Amino acid sequence: MKAGIKRWGFHGASHKFIAERSAELLGREDVAERARQLYVNGGTTPVRKPNLRVISCHLGGSSSITGILNGVAIGTSMD
Repeated sequence: MKAGIKRWGFHGASHKFIAERSAELLGREDVAERARQLYVNGGTTPVRKPNLRVISCHLGGSSSITGILNGVAIGTSMD
């Protein structure tokens, strides 16, 4: 990290969108709000039970797969 700037890569925005949109489609506004506020409060927005688990696949010139728990990425693989 140089000059306080973090490099996250381009797929992060794609996976964040999937986390938010899938939560909306499944009626989990609490999880969608956590995903929306992720870069603001680091994923501390409270969510209700049961947990929402999503696997997001980004396919294109390069690919990645990410495990998402309650709107927050918990593991990723890049290729």
